[in-house]
Amino acid sequence: MPQEQLLSSIVDYFQQEIFEPHLRNLQNDYANFDSYSANPFLLPYLSKIIEGEYSERGIAKALYLPRVLSSSITTAFGTHIKKILINNNLAESRSTNSNIISFTDHISGLYTACILKAGPNTINSGDKSPIRSSLRSIENVENKAIGIIYGAENELNGSYVNLQEEFDIFVGRQFWQRITGYENFYINLSERLRVLSENLDTNGRFDGGLNRLIRDIPGDIL
Repeated sequence: MPQEQLLSSIVDYFQQEIFEPHLRNLQNDYANFDSYSANPFLLPYLSKIIEGEYSERGIAKALYLPRVLSSSITTAFGTHIKKILINNNLAESRSTNSNIISFTDHISGLYTACILKAGPNTINSGDKSPIRSSLRSIENVENKAIGIIYGAENELNGSYVNLQEEFDIFVGRQFWQRITGYENFYINLSERLRVLSENLDTNGRFDGGLNRLIRDIPGDIL
């Protein structure tokens, strides 16, 4: 697929399947107090840090900010990338319940099984053994690797460096070049997503959702 067509396809997916649902949920699910499992031991402390007091606004911010800015959009990031790669015929799925793909490496030419990970610091020591077991169990491929969606090789944490002794690790720009065949695809995609983000209508969505959540805080929680 030509690079421009591929870029447009991926950017459209980000807009329709990641960004727009997230924007809708700012004022729907994320603004609903019942959608949270509030920790009563930590909530007063977190509210105090954020607002200087234990208040509805402090409670709402302690719940809303992590959900909106991290967990709601990053948890499924690897799954979305897997769908993008498969939908655009860049890779095949090796398993329906994990982020393992296979593809023909555009640099080495090897048919490669690859576990997708988000960034260069996203695993710890306890993750190494499951990753090794998953890759070692794969058959009928010429290479086994870990593909990291963003970042650079010099940012890999110690757990990744340890795994690098046995498996190839493709990070950021190198990963996208190997799977698309385009040397600057990572940079071009990052730029296109930046432009998309700047053009999205986000006006009032964040504050609107936060204010709805404040109004939804039960009166007996304080």
